[in-house]
Amino acid sequence: MVKLNKKYVTEAKQVGTLYHLCTLDDLEYIIPNDMLKSSGLYYNKLLHTDKAISFTRDKNFFVDVPKMAHSPVLIQFVVDGDKLSENYKITPYNDFYTRQNTQDDKVILPQSPLPYNPKFLEKEEVVIGPIYNFSNYIKSIRVIVNELPEKKLADIQYVLEDLIYYKTQYNISLELVLNDSTLEGKLQDVDDILGYVPEDIPSLDEYEERLSFLFSTITDNNSFTSFIKYLNTVIDNGYVLQYKSPISKSMYVGDSCLSSLRYDLEKVDYKIDQHGTYVGSDSITLAFKLKGYPSYGSLELVQDI
Repeated sequence: MVKLNKKYVTEAKQVGTLYHLCTLDDLEYIIPNDMLKSSGLYYNKLLHTDKAISFTRDKNFFVDVPKMAHSPVLIQFVVDGDKLSENYKITPYNDFYTRQNTQDDKVILPQSPLPYNPKFLEKEEVVIGPIYNFSNYIKSIRVIVNELPEKKLADIQYVLEDLIYYKTQYNISLELVLNDSTLEGKLQDVDDILGYVPEDIPSLDEYEERLSFLFSTITDNNSFTSFIKYLNTVIDNGYVLQYKSPISKSMYVGDSCLSSLRYDLEKVDYKIDQHGTYVGSDSITLAFKLKGYPSYGSLELVQDI
């Protein structure tokens, strides 16, 4: 029997291409040190460590967590798994994180021939980090733009400027992926985002007119969803939401407003008796009565200064 000397067995594991998805906030830690490491917030019970870094072999896989689902811009590192395996142990793994059913239209479930059971399709690989000289293993970087809200644009541009420097320094290609159809034709590559100036933001009067019309058309969950979709575009342009319930008389601020409003409308089967809108110097107020309740409720949008 012929024995092979270990020093001559240098062939890397045949892993193929791997993908790692992160937010712009994560980039602020990756770029300065050219290093990828775990946040340390999640303890991997199978591998007994909080230093595990997750990759996937599925380009379309998306982890269903709020941080990812509601991020305007995501970064996907396209990694040479074969090269990475020369210096780091890569372990197949699946933590079954993705929910099978989701109501969030920003959450993309894995693409697979078995869509009825997506939670088993992560195609995950795990590396115990940190991964030093991370740029050595990057084949390309995909910048996935879901939206470019005015309120967050300056911060987005600031981080992407660092990303462009990083790709130049290490000769890495950048790919722009637009999930916002309104940006098609306006942005050709990542550099264009740095000079991007959104179209004029509607005035308070224009917002008020549209919101009043959509609120008047609410008769069921579908029409309410249309109202909420437009309302969210207003919020993204720098407004904070406040809600006073005509049923409970409670006050709500921020994310809880919409779920509370939906609850109240469902309780009266979307029967709105009266409504009116008022424009202030920095706010829009939508006052209304629901069938069977004498008190007015109000939905107020206040500019976040």
